[in-house]
Amino acid sequence: MMSAGLLFVAVLGLVDLLLTLLVARRLRQVAEASRPASLPWLAPGTRIPDFETSTVDGDLVSMDMLRGRRSLVGIFTPSCEPCKVQVPAFARLADDAFGPDQALAVVIGAAEEADGFLAMLAGHALLVREPSHGPVAHAFSARAYPAIYLLDPDGKVILGSSSAEATADRLLDVSVARS
Repeated sequence: MMSAGLLFVAVLGLVDLLLTLLVARRLRQVAEASRPASLPWLAPGTRIPDFETSTVDGDLVSMDMLRGRRSLVGIFTPSCEPCKVQVPAFARLADDAFGPDQALAVVIGAAEEADGFLAMLAGHALLVREPSHGPVAHAFSARAYPAIYLLDPDGKVILGSSSAEATADRLLDVSVARS
């Protein structure tokens, strides 16, 4: 009689252990599924690596030229619907808060595709047209468009976003914090 009771307790213990392992596995799956997806923009504090390219006017532009002051960088592609809204907003932000030497606008695509965006951005920022894996897109690890970055004077990301308006709001927060 004693051995049947002992066997029952042993089986009960094994069932309990199996259920505990299954619950732990399920909790891990739920935790992984609820983890936020990584954003397509570089995280604040990321230092942008050096790059060198030419503007549409043939002038040299590099990350080194942007260091030493706060800068605005926008990466757009004509095939992106949100870019069509953000290009004019980026141009306004560049005018209002930066000036053409502190703002860099990159249009990804062939010349005939990019011409419309380049025309909207002319006079508002340094303009670069490049392929999807060009030097600026590579330096900013561009994975989604639009990609709009606010950089500190050291060339580190203050904010990465898909919205010029969000960037303007963050710029205002940074300015208020410094005063």
